[in-house]
Amino acid sequence: MPPKSLDEVGTTMDARIDTLDARIAKLDTELRKHRDAIKAMGARGGPALEQAKKRAMNVLKQKKVLEGQRDKITANVMRIDETRYTTSALEDQVEMVQALKIAANTMKKQMKKTKELDPDHVEDIMEDLQDAQERLDDLNEAMGAYDVPVDVDDTELMYEMDLLGEEVAKEALADETPAYALDIPDVPTGLGVPMSGVGEDEDAEEALAQNA
Repeated sequence: MPPKSLDEVGTTMDARIDTLDARIAKLDTELRKHRDAIKAMGARGGPALEQAKKRAMNVLKQKKVLEGQRDKITANVMRIDETRYTTSALEDQVEMVQALKIAANTMKKQMKKTKELDPDHVEDIMEDLQDAQERLDDLNEAMGAYDVPVDVDDTELMYEMDLLGEEVAKEALADETPAYALDIPDVPTGLGVPMSGVGEDEDAEEALAQNA
């Protein structure tokens, strides 16, 4: 017969404890009956009282024996629970170590086949970026040396702003549309204004004939 597991042993012991609890409860009921009988007899009970006490004492002894058995089984159940907890914790530790081992191997493989995870390679990239930034700063500084300086003092600035304010005020008083918003009108025709191009000679001859 194969040995039982901790779970099976624990289940069996729990059933025994339940059985003992039921027997102890039954003995408690008998003890209450004997107690009531002894109280009813009082001091004048004589031999009957002694017999009642003897029976009550036997029931109490049985109860103590059963309670001792129950306490021992309960202690064993506690040891089983502790052992099961320890075993479960050890299994969890083994699984965790195995998972960490797999993760470490995966990281090693990834580090070997991926150049971007090489610290030396990353350091080279950062140095290249720093060199590029320094060259860009030097280029901007060199180009800035050829900027044409434009000096405008406060007096000139205020003068220009005053002129701009006067032009805006004049346009508002005249209720005129600003010049930059006007459309260029078409040149009117038929008003005696000589036109360049085709037809200039014919118009001149017609005018001389009418005057004659």
